[in-house]
Amino acid sequence: FTAMATNGFSETAVRTIKAFGVDVKEDESKCFLCEGTFEKVDEIAEKAIKELRISSSSEKEKVSEKKEKISAGFFILFARLSQTADND
Repeated sequence: FTAMATNGFSETAVRTIKAFGVDVKEDESKCFLCEGTFEKVDEIAEKAIKELRISSSSEKEKVSEKKEKISAGFFILFARLSQTADND
């Protein structure tokens, strides 16, 4: 509970727990509830952004490849239709 009192940024909680005779260490490193997760929010957000950029660029490559295949398919189809029309 000392971690919860000291990491909750509540002076009232710290005073209360001290009043019950509990030794409060001011340097408790992890929150009782989140276990320090919120201290890593920036790090987690940066990792997420990096992963999204990687995913986004690979998706753009896939779309570009598909566009090229469609274009090539239309070119071949148009060429065949032109040949057929010329032979008639």
